[in-house]
Amino acid sequence: MKKLFYIIGLPFLFAVSQFFLTMIATIIFLLTSNQPNLESWIGTDDYINSLARFFSHYGVLIVIILFLIFFPILYKKYQREKRKEKKKLAVSDCLFLIILGISFSLLYNAILSSFNSIFSVTSSFEGNINLVSTIISTVLLGPILEEYLFRGIVYNRLQKYYPVMKSLLLTGVIFAFSHTDIFGILYAFIFNFILIFVYEKYNLKASIMVHVSANMASIIFTMLIYQDFFLIELTLIIASFLLIGSYIGLKNEK
Repeated sequence: MKKLFYIIGLPFLFAVSQFFLTMIATIIFLLTSNQPNLESWIGTDDYINSLARFFSHYGVLIVIILFLIFFPILYKKYQREKRKEKKKLAVSDCLFLIILGISFSLLYNAILSSFNSIFSVTSSFEGNINLVSTIISTVLLGPILEEYLFRGIVYNRLQKYYPVMKSLLLTGVIFAFSHTDIFGILYAFIFNFILIFVYEKYNLKASIMVHVSANMASIIFTMLIYQDFFLIELTLIIASFLLIGSYIGLKNEK
């Protein structure tokens, strides 16, 4: 039990804090909604859309609060857990890392979007986003927190008890289930392999760079690509070549 808490205690505390702040934000939304009959309104399409718009504009505050609370804790704990950096980042490394993150994200989203156009399995591409709030929360602060938490702390702690491959898989499972929908879970589990490959070869800054690039690419895909079948297919082809090329480039970097 002590080992289990040592490994997943921080992710659990982070998830609980996120849930708690989300509940507070939802209560604030309800109190300020000016609806005469809340009970009959809750659960309707108008309620769901209004709540989505509310979080699109103000959800960034939850991420900022989480960042202010958890980043000092995670940073301090990572300084105790981290190992010696294997390789310093050169300019060419940074270029390959950015391409790796972008190409993986675009490829996954293009595949999911193609699948979705046939079977309509997800609505994750739909809806308007607040670009500024999304960039702050999803592109900047979110990846930093997640990399310190999952690759920096959870993965390093797992390696104290398990071999590398088992630590990698367990980190992927824990990271995946920090997401809410099935496609987000699958994306995170696969993405974890790339992030740990980068972390093992370089350092946490490198995995943050890949994570930030991937999240930015997801936003670009949602805003500009997912509704155009030709662009989706073109993205599939280009992203596939870029993903393979960037991986080979990083693999051969000494």
